[in-house]
Amino acid sequence: MVHQPVDAFLVGNWCVEPALGRISGEAGESYLRPKEMDLLVYLAEHDGRVVSADDIMSAVWADVEVTNDSLYTSISQLRKHLDEPGAEVSIIETMPRRGYRLTVPVRRIPGDDRTEPDSVTLSGGGLEHRGLLRRVKNRALYGVAAAAIVVAAVAWLQLVPPPSAPAGVTSPANSIAVMPLIDLSPDTDYTYFSDGITDEILNRLARVQGLSVAARTSSFAFKDSEASIREIGDALGVGTILEGSVRKDRDLVRVSVQLIDTDTGFQLWSETYERELGTIFAIQNEISRNIADALELTLAADLPGSEAGELSAYDPRIVDEYLLGLEALRASSFDSYRRAIGHFENVLRVDPTFTPALIQLADAKLGLINTGASYDMELVDQAEQHVRQALEHDPRNGAAYRVLGMVSRWRGEWQQAREHVIKALELAPSDSVAMVALGAILTIHNELDAADQAFERALRIDPYGAIAMMKYAWLQQRIGEIDKARATIERAIELHPANPNLPWMLGKIQVGELGDLAGGLGNFLRSTELDPQDYEIAAYVAMTYLTLGMPEAAEPWIDRAMQDGPDTATSQAIEATYLQLAGDKTRATLIATSAIRERNYRLLFHELLSDNLIVIAVRNLLDEGRVDDAIDLLEEAMPAQTAALGPGRDVEFDGTIMVMNKFSDAWMVALAGSYLARGDADKAAELIERAAENRLAEDAQRRGVYRNDHYLMQARVLAMQGEDDAALDLLDEAVSRNLIFGWQIQVAGDYAFRHLQSDMRFRSIVNRLEAEVDRQRAIVLAQPSLVAAGEPGSDNR
Repeated sequence: MVHQPVDAFLVGNWCVEPALGRISGEAGESYLRPKEMDLLVYLAEHDGRVVSADDIMSAVWADVEVTNDSLYTSISQLRKHLDEPGAEVSIIETMPRRGYRLTVPVRRIPGDDRTEPDSVTLSGGGLEHRGLLRRVKNRALYGVAAAAIVVAAVAWLQLVPPPSAPAGVTSPANSIAVMPLIDLSPDTDYTYFSDGITDEILNRLARVQGLSVAARTSSFAFKDSEASIREIGDALGVGTILEGSVRKDRDLVRVSVQLIDTDTGFQLWSETYERELGTIFAIQNEISRNIADALELTLAADLPGSEAGELSAYDPRIVDEYLLGLEALRASSFDSYRRAIGHFENVLRVDPTFTPALIQLADAKLGLINTGASYDMELVDQAEQHVRQALEHDPRNGAAYRVLGMVSRWRGEWQQAREHVIKALELAPSDSVAMVALGAILTIHNELDAADQAFERALRIDPYGAIAMMKYAWLQQRIGEIDKARATIERAIELHPANPNLPWMLGKIQVGELGDLAGGLGNFLRSTELDPQDYEIAAYVAMTYLTLGMPEAAEPWIDRAMQDGPDTATSQAIEATYLQLAGDKTRATLIATSAIRERNYRLLFHELLSDNLIVIAVRNLLDEGRVDDAIDLLEEAMPAQTAALGPGRDVEFDGTIMVMNKFSDAWMVALAGSYLARGDADKAAELIERAAENRLAEDAQRRGVYRNDHYLMQARVLAMQGEDDAALDLLDEAVSRNLIFGWQIQVAGDYAFRHLQSDMRFRSIVNRLEAEVDRQRAIVLAQPSLVAAGEPGSDNR
């Protein structure tokens, strides 16, 4: 390896960062292959002096046996990176029969304090991954958009102090947790009512400037707890606690509350309210005002109903329907979202101007889209109508802006989404859901450090929050902190055992990252018990059984996925996989090609399943000699800029603007393989370069940790480029890193490895996978609950 004396230096007007493999200048930035960077560093060390080809080969390629062609190719590539178009003199000059030298000055940058990762070069056992063209082009669109979003978001995070202290730290006086109000209603259980009133008090207090409010999920974690006031205050990082009771008797409601200092246990203020049911919503504003007075804070002047009696009476039916809707919305299942929508629509039939119901109705409709319960994107338009109508009545409602941000997110309007979410946090700094939304936007934009700050802030507000923990685990998984992600989700499951999304996410980590098929299957089955209507989870159960070589056990789950979610990305993926493994390649190809043409947005959300569609379609078409059909399919359905695929990095290829992200990486590598099969090496190289540049930009923030799918993708590229030994090294590394889920398609049946089927090393890798599957199948068969759940005719609903 060439000695690299400095972290960064200047070659002419180019800034060179060897550790990152990056050069940058007025024309943009580019990423070099490792040997290209070594060559540039070597020339810079000689600072304009001529160095011979033999000396360069001895220094740069000392560890490998190559010809001088590698030097000539690298010189050519460097010139493409460094030379201005039409330049009369190249930055790297060829001296006939003598060697090469730089024609521009080299300047050192001592004391450089960059904090980027040490390397962005994927490494497995010291192997340098050759064959990846890493030149970056057309990054301007992404650079402007991403920079605008992250700069504003990071600035906001830095300017606004944390909303509450971490657990165990002395709590600020102006912080509060609202404990679930106790239901004292006679005869009938009105827990939904008392919990709903608690929620509304929380929503009002979140709008008190200068008051930090612990999130609902965290305060509700202490429902029925025997913990003392001081213990709760320490756990939630708050200085005061509001507790009390609700008694509902027909159309009369009595609410008793008291504000307690968590350090002393002394009561700071108390009050009892007796109201008719129709005027119950005025109580939350009175409580907010009294708490603000007790803590010497200023209540927002524009808060509706901030003066006593300002809110008019409502039909009692509105109160019950609205609070029942809130209860359903919290369950976060397919059925509960639909029930919530029904309750909120009932409210609005009686009073179309009821602002809280408009906001929650919009949130519930977006929940249907987010979970895959509905594919009707008109729901996004309806959600915007509801939330904008709410803002007409309450123009400074933070929750409304947070939901509006999610509307913009679904439309791919990322700048507007960021602005709406930050506006929500300005109006309601204690809105942990808005803080999580900001973290998600930053994560999608690959601004992972800023996203980390946002999620940590959200967990300060809501240390027991399921959504905050789930999204934080998503970030941890993306940056390769798999053990942390698993621990985060396991903690969330412990706190929220009824949430079906949590065991599903843990199952994905187990099968996708840890290679634990039996453990993942158990969690998928647990999810289906919690939400029997979620056909996507059924598809994961089926894929796990197929991976284990248990097609009979998979069949009822495939049927469920097809019955509850026909013609969707996940159900198509599992049906195509089943048919492919059963030998019905004709039908598998038809389903896979149809799914690819449709480009349903769930393709991106479920790459553990949907990547199979690409592999199946391309492999079968190439096997049939239908190379042009494979190319036409992938070109016709090229992933374009859509809300579903996320912002990525926009690049142009043959006149099509594509968004670069993990799914389109796989898409482009497949298309490159098809081009190679047709003999069009130049187009293949350009596509591979596009995918490589996106991976490098993403990997630069992964803190030096790479997942098995990274190695698989690199192995595909190298195999297609004819570098079989390197490809097999990386494939072996991927399997060593627990790549097993869907292995029959992703490894044994992958189009890139077609020519390696008889290779002894390839067969050895497949044999390892088969042996591991045998071992894990034995574990599953030893657990009756896992076997019975997959038996035809069993009722797991």
